Amino acid sequence: MLPAVSQPHCRLKDTPSVSNQDHFGCSESAAGERPMKVSRRSPRLATYFQRQLDAERAAVARELHDDLGGLLVAAKMDLTHIERSLGVERPELRTRIAQLQQNLDTVISAERRLVEKLQPGLLVHIGLFAALRWYAADLAAHTGGAYQTDLPKEEAPLELPARVALYRAAQEAIALGEGTTGSPVQIKAVVRRDRLALEIVHSRAIATTSEDDLRVRVILHRVSSVGGELALVRGAEGTVRLLLTLALPATMSAGGG
Repeated sequence: MLPAVSQPHCRLKDTPSVSNQDHFGCSESAAGERPMKVSRRSPRLATYFQRQLDAERAAVARELHDDLGGLLVAAKMDLTHIERSLGVERPELRTRIAQLQQNLDTVISAERRLVEKLQPGLLVHIGLFAALRWYAADLAAHTGGAYQTDLPKEEAPLELPARVALYRAAQEAIALGEGTTGSPVQIKAVVRRDRLALEIVHSRAIATTSEDDLRVRVILHRVSSVGGELALVRGAEGTVRLLLTLALPATMSAGGG
């Protein structure tokens, strides 16, 4: 069975692997895997600062989108109007305008990407799984890494704070393998009955050696701040599997799975 949310720490033995077949049934750790106990601590002050940071990110994203994004689009429209007004005259000026339009397109793309990194619109308006698909694709495009997603098409019925917490926790879990771009990272999720499980699997060794690793602490705090739990299993060759689980209210999970 999965660890109960009310337990004071995260259970690591018999941590289930996320799949559509196991229905969250327990599976024994692979040979050589060494479970790592991660105590559950969630200081109120840390939670407060974390939520303040999320709120600030959302505010900056809205400001960038509404103000800077609007100005950039308006500037592009003005340039298009100027270009049409020139007709066939001043070819050198038309060349300059074309270059400006290209530059503006680049800036608009950068602004949109920055907004998505601060507060993904997909996360806010669609759901966690859509945001994670976008994030994996964006990472692959900009880092050359291999990111494989196995996420449900139907979104889990999560409130925005839980979506944000799990999304940020997944980002931190993925970032554990920074510098190992040749190492495939698997991002999986399953919703069954009253529980959501999100798993991040690093297929190559990464330098996560103890429960005192601050990166692991950040992930744990993110998950526990919304009532979830973290299980971490380290394989014999240093490979790492992180399982983030969260109970869903009965009224929300009735149609899941």
